[in-house]
Amino acid sequence: MSPNLTTIPLEILIQVTSYLDTRDYAAVRLVCRKLEFLLFRPFAQKYFTLIWFMRTEYDLQALVDISESRLSPYLKHVLIEEDIFCWGVFKQRENDSYFINKTLKCLRLVSPRERLKFLEFAAEQSEFLSTGRDRELLIKAFRNLQLETVEIRGLPFFGHYKIRSSGTYKAYKKTRLHNRFFTHPDLRPDLQPDLFEWDLFAKCAQSVLLALVDSRARPRRFKIYAMLPAMNGRALNIPDFPEDAVQSMASSLETMEIEIDSDRPPGLEYPFNSVISHATHLKKLRIVARVNSEFIQWLGAPVSHNGYNIPPPALTELHHCSLRGCNLPMLSLLYLIQKCSSLRRLVVFDVECLDFRMIDDLGSDEAALVRLLKKILQSSTHLEFICLVKLNLVRWEKRVVFSRNNGPLRPSFIYKGENMKEELEELKIAVEAVE
Repeated sequence: MSPNLTTIPLEILIQVTSYLDTRDYAAVRLVCRKLEFLLFRPFAQKYFTLIWFMRTEYDLQALVDISESRLSPYLKHVLIEEDIFCWGVFKQRENDSYFINKTLKCLRLVSPRERLKFLEFAAEQSEFLSTGRDRELLIKAFRNLQLETVEIRGLPFFGHYKIRSSGTYKAYKKTRLHNRFFTHPDLRPDLQPDLFEWDLFAKCAQSVLLALVDSRARPRRFKIYAMLPAMNGRALNIPDFPEDAVQSMASSLETMEIEIDSDRPPGLEYPFNSVISHATHLKKLRIVARVNSEFIQWLGAPVSHNGYNIPPPALTELHHCSLRGCNLPMLSLLYLIQKCSSLRRLVVFDVECLDFRMIDDLGSDEAALVRLLKKILQSSTHLEFICLVKLNLVRWEKRVVFSRNNGPLRPSFIYKGENMKEELEELKIAVEAVE
């Protein structure tokens, strides 16, 4: 037999096909059954380890189909994205021709056919979300998958992806209109504010979390990323979950990341307090959001504290803690560091310093903050990495600055190494006015 693709060593075949783009890779797999068999594993590892899905019936049904196929063992990381466009607005104002025409013009849907298709899609999407069908599909998929990462994203129109799958027993692809609406580079949140429903993202988070709980899924990483121009205080205040069900899901979490880019601080009472409280094996906690100071106080409180409806987390295995963009009670930061005996990496970036005067502390606010920071550093000698950048006193238009080895004062201190204790002891701290 003359040499061909089916007779060359598998390692060489995989190396050769690795240079192909998605379309050509899929075409090669369709040549014959033997090639399809030989290339299935590398194909699945390359294209189906991580997939983004929109919270639409089309995408979630595709997720269910993949979970029921032989691709299921390879899908480990799932991202559920919610475009925060208020589909319900069209249903409520379908007779307002001025509103509809202005919106469609902003979306650059010019032809009558495109506009009709879009309105039909908006109506179908609004009905789909109102029935709870999205949660049913998520539960069905999560039960079949052994997920490691679940991420929820809320973006105002500029999602980069949509579900992609080629060469499988089913081919998934979007219509031109669907792609144009979701991926057009000029679609920015410059439409009138009533086009956006801020609670839509909260409903997406609620559906995904309830699906994780009901399906008894045990992911290792859970992430939330939302880019919202504004958000009301109750947007993430999601109803309670049964404690035993939350404990089953949360106890498997090793990483939890919450990143919310918004002009207004969200309420994080539920479900995140409940999930974090039961995340007994949490190793990494990253919060990039203008969370209320009460949330940080709850994080740093002892487990035995009975002043909260939800017990504060133990965080006995926490190795990495990152706080960015939040209102940070400095006393709570001290308690958090003292509480987390396994903490090795601490990142505090662009925060507003609050609550930095101890009970017996006298003197100016600046002096009180410096004394407390020195106490925080004395409790941080066990760390392997520390990053303190942009610690602000917004009310007084001042900031914290650091100096190493009698060098110039800088608004940042970053150190990684074995001599943490010596570095922190020699560090000088001051407060200066922001120019």
